[in-house]
Amino acid sequence: MNITKFGHSCLFVEEQELRIIVDPGTYSTMQNGLHDIDVLIITHEHEDHCDINSVAAIVKNNPKIRSSRTKA
Repeated sequence: MNITKFGHSCLFVEEQELRIIVDPGTYSTMQNGLHDIDVLIITHEHEDHCDINSVAAIVKNNPKIRSSRTKA
């Protein structure tokens, strides 16, 4: 498993063939240009964990992405 942290809260997790973005918030943009992402996870809706522009860029670049939102 490889985990890369982007900015304040965004994590890029790679496990074998699975590629996951967690919490693409306002304090980073490096995640926006990634491709071949399988899953997008947003843990909660604070802007430092869920930036709508970042989410839109990730979904645009990864049309087959699956998303998940946890409930606290």
